Amino acid sequence: MKLLSGEGLVQGTGLCCRQSRLRGVIGALLVCAFLIGAVFLVRRSASPVLRGSLYQDRARRGIAVSGQREVPQYLWIGFAVVGALVVPLVLRDTFAKFRSTNWVLRVDPDGLWINLRPLQRHPAAGTATAIHLKYAEIARAHRHVDTWSVPSSEARSTHYKLESLDLHLASVDTRPLLPALIEARTAGKGLPTSVAVPAPDVIRVAWRGYGHDIVPALGPVLAELGTRVKVTDPTSTDRPEWRECDAEFEEQIAHLIRWGDPVEASGLLMRRCGWSATEAHKHLEELKTRV
Repeated sequence: MKLLSGEGLVQGTGLCCRQSRLRGVIGALLVCAFLIGAVFLVRRSASPVLRGSLYQDRARRGIAVSGQREVPQYLWIGFAVVGALVVPLVLRDTFAKFRSTNWVLRVDPDGLWINLRPLQRHPAAGTATAIHLKYAEIARAHRHVDTWSVPSSEARSTHYKLESLDLHLASVDTRPLLPALIEARTAGKGLPTSVAVPAPDVIRVAWRGYGHDIVPALGPVLAELGTRVKVTDPTSTDRPEWRECDAEFEEQIAHLIRWGDPVEASGLLMRRCGWSATEAHKHLEELKTRV
């Protein structure tokens, strides 16, 4: 296994897998249309002129009107604030998919290339950005599915599912990879994290779900890999409901940190352990250096 910087990367001719640009654009348009449309709709509903005209029209048609319900002004202002915060983030993620760095995995004749920073701008010279694995270094590959939940409100939970490509390595030391992964997560500033090391001999590449939408699908990629390495049956990890994951609680927190989601990890610590935001942040900062 070799860690390479941008200067050491070469353009390959093999199968290239990247975050879907088309689906990113469609998703961004839907989210922006919903948020911006909600602002205008609520704003018009709160307009005294519009309310008066609707009231008069109903009166002319003989429809009984018990009274006018006024839409509070703070409601549309709240929608406007949410839109102003969310829309730039959605557009940032969409534009990132059109960068030249948007490739996650490449199946080339000389080996497998994995990008640690697929949606980030070009980092400083010398920064490790990719891994090159010879096929002889890969013992087997397979599909892996993770499911878990996190708190969303007092009585509800948010459930997630992540489909990944697992690469089990043959006598390859992955410890040099950890600093590069930590640095990539930190530099991402909220962008999806594509690569994790859940075990000392396993490299996991996120594929579908939890902010990831890689094309082509994992099936054709495994078929292509199958001509070069051993492909085994799929595996899965079904984590217990977050209220019941006592034995696996620390692993659940580590799982969220690996995939670059300290917000959900902090919320889980605060709800399960009763910690303050400061205590949760301190614990996560220490954990980030180890997973």
